[in-house]
Amino acid sequence: MDEKLKILLVDDEPIIIDTMGSYLGTEYKTLVATDGKKAYEMAKKQTPDIIVMDITMPIMDGLEAGKLLKADPETQDIPIIYSTAHGESAQVIEALRIGAADFLQKPLTKEILLSRLEKQAELLSLRRENLKKDQMIIQQSKLAAMGEMIANIAHQWRQPLMVLSTTNLAIAMRSTKGTLEDEYVQKTIDKNQKIIQSMNETIQSFSNYFQPNKVSHEFDLCDSLEQSTKLLLSLLNDKEITIALPENQNILLHGFENELSQVFVNIIKNSIDAIVEHKDAVGTITVSVAQNNKDIQISISDTGGGIPDDVINRVFEPYFTTKFKSDGTGIGLYMSKMIIENSMHGTLHVENTNDGAKFTINLPKEQNNATR
Repeated sequence: MDEKLKILLVDDEPIIIDTMGSYLGTEYKTLVATDGKKAYEMAKKQTPDIIVMDITMPIMDGLEAGKLLKADPETQDIPIIYSTAHGESAQVIEALRIGAADFLQKPLTKEILLSRLEKQAELLSLRRENLKKDQMIIQQSKLAAMGEMIANIAHQWRQPLMVLSTTNLAIAMRSTKGTLEDEYVQKTIDKNQKIIQSMNETIQSFSNYFQPNKVSHEFDLCDSLEQSTKLLLSLLNDKEITIALPENQNILLHGFENELSQVFVNIIKNSIDAIVEHKDAVGTITVSVAQNNKDIQISISDTGGGIPDDVINRVFEPYFTTKFKSDGTGIGLYMSKMIIENSMHGTLHVENTNDGAKFTINLPKEQNNATR
């Protein structure tokens, strides 16, 4: 290992903590907690790579601590190895339901403890390597999207720039003729100011879209959908495609808004391309939002004729595209799936309808702190 992994040892028996610490030696960096509550608090502050935790403890047992850890976006990906002296089936089943990575039977032996940690270290290294690859693909996708967005800005600004140029010409002509009235000047200034404000809002929307999220934050789902759609408004109008958005339902999410916005943009752009290619279609994209006690569901359906049955199961593969090579990179939908699964802890799938394709995003409320 290039860096020492940080292992949080959790047990209410000091002798067991000391024994595990001696087994680990200097190969690992160790942290110690004596109950589940302290373990959760320490995991939030210290972010260990792996947790080895006893199930039966006072104040808060390992299972309750595991529920807290797995429900918290900041700690949910930390693997938990449970240790137990009893190994009761009910406890094991509950630990598996919570998301236990492995189990240790007391009394612990050095060989078994180290072998289980080495196994988790290998899996951790693999996950981190895959995360780096995903981040590279996300960046590649953003660069590809940037070219499209710049073209959208140019298209969206063309008309207002023409209006500004025309009004300036009209002012110049009236001034030359001596017919430039104060009332006309004021009306023109007010009109131009609204145009400039609209252009400023456009560039601000695009700037926000490409601004990287440093930390997760709370945001309104329907507002995020609306802002994402604005980025494609000129393209939708140009292709004469109507998009129907849901009414605001005050659904709050906690996560990386810009990454989720990129998912919305990718899917809607994919629907636009499908509708344009399916020339007989009446261009319509419908976005709907529903929720229950556990999940939030976002559906984006179109009238683009659907995805061929022989490739529909491949659309989320990296670099796979049904478009001409000059029209698509094949990474947008793959990147979208990675964001939904890894950043938002949800699922993304696609199916065909009578008119086209339907992409459905499911986000768990518990993971994303959604409130109504």
